Amino acid sequence: MRPQPSTPAAIVSFAAPEDRHLLTQWENHLRPLQQNGQITLWSPHHILPGMDLVEEIATHLARADIIVLLLSADFFGDTECYRLMMRSLEHARHGKARVIPLLLRPVGWHATPLGQLSCLPSNGRPITSWGDRDEAFEDCAESIRMVLTQSASVQSAGAASQQAAPKLSQASAPGYHSCFLSYSSKDEPFAQRQHVDLQAQGVRCWFAPHDMKIGARIRPTLDQAIHQQEKLLLILSEHSINSAWVEDEVEAALERERTEHREMLFPIRLDDAVIRTHQAWAARLRRQVNIGDFSNWTDPQAYQRAFERLLRDLKKTDN
Repeated sequence: MRPQPSTPAAIVSFAAPEDRHLLTQWENHLRPLQQNGQITLWSPHHILPGMDLVEEIATHLARADIIVLLLSADFFGDTECYRLMMRSLEHARHGKARVIPLLLRPVGWHATPLGQLSCLPSNGRPITSWGDRDEAFEDCAESIRMVLTQSASVQSAGAASQQAAPKLSQASAPGYHSCFLSYSSKDEPFAQRQHVDLQAQGVRCWFAPHDMKIGARIRPTLDQAIHQQEKLLLILSEHSINSAWVEDEVEAALERERTEHREMLFPIRLDDAVIRTHQAWAARLRRQVNIGDFSNWTDPQAYQRAFERLLRDLKKTDN
């Protein structure tokens, strides 16, 4: 299912001035989606003489559903591009937009604040390294189509859930366990996506820092939240396994399991770190608990399959 024509997804793209010709090619490959009413397109080179540059950028950033950053050495070398990248990531952190890096030319982008995100093209090769650039851009456009399809499916399911049970704002959808999301800050893009997608399905999630009040004492607030939720959705990765905060949250959940004689840990993994780790708590968890697999979460279809499994297993069986 694709978005309704009345609510097309707003795609904003940013590129260095030196890459404007590649930006034009990128937007041309998105034209069919625009002509079908699925998306709107905007980038700074659409600004006409006499328009306020700062105001136009702020307006379109605020409206963006997807922000595509076209990466090259010139992009990172341009002060304005770097500033726009940081503003885009801030929008993503607040759940206002999805940021997608698109690699135009070879550059060490993994060492930048974008390094935790998945990148287009799907094989990770820069656009200019392909023998056929049209093929490269079409690979990227196909990934955007898949993102739109996935988003439309989630929105449709969320709307159906709200129609069936309009009073879900204060509790999880009937039959679902509520969750505390435990994760490393370095995995925030994935955690943010899980939070948004689970909320769309009516699953109540406690997610820091989103649900932490300004001025609240961090450790007591986290402990209280863990005590109030039914499951601790543990996002395992190389980063979280080495996080003292995550280990403390796991210990709090295990203590609750011991005292209440109920299972609370609900682990999923983003990579193979938990399989090979020597960290005592994570190795023990690996031996004792079945761990969900989100290792291919950057692939939209693989993510959707894993997410559907997650929803199935979060359903209560004692209703």
